[in-house]
Amino acid sequence: MRTYAGNKFRFVLLPRYTCSPDKLKEIMSTFPMFSHNTPPLDGLLFYHMEAGYTPGPSPLVGWLKAYMLPDVLNVPVASMYLDGKPQGCTVQEHISAEEEAMKLRAKKGNKKKKAVKMETDEPVITIDYLNDY
Repeated sequence: MRTYAGNKFRFVLLPRYTCSPDKLKEIMSTFPMFSHNTPPLDGLLFYHMEAGYTPGPSPLVGWLKAYMLPDVLNVPVASMYLDGKPQGCTVQEHISAEEEAMKLRAKKGNKKKKAVKMETDEPVITIDYLNDY
């Protein structure tokens, strides 16, 4: 992997899986998800594979924390993933609180900001990973 002196963070492709109950049970029975729990699993991204990415909310994309899978999708997870579940809060209450926080961030972000162009030494290359599988 090539790295550059000015970069603080490394970009690594994460594994992707077909969304089926059996596959979800298989991967969520493993803890940690990544070696040495680095990075720790923050959640799972679900998206419609034929949808193009556009910024902002979309019914074609969803995000669930690992502890939400048993309640929302009836998928069991390793007990360590349940440690992140907020006490005294249902999954729906947590989702509602996150939606409100997103609305507040969006309001704050509507202020005009100066665009900053990213400096690159190499041309940008787009790779279609969806056709690899």
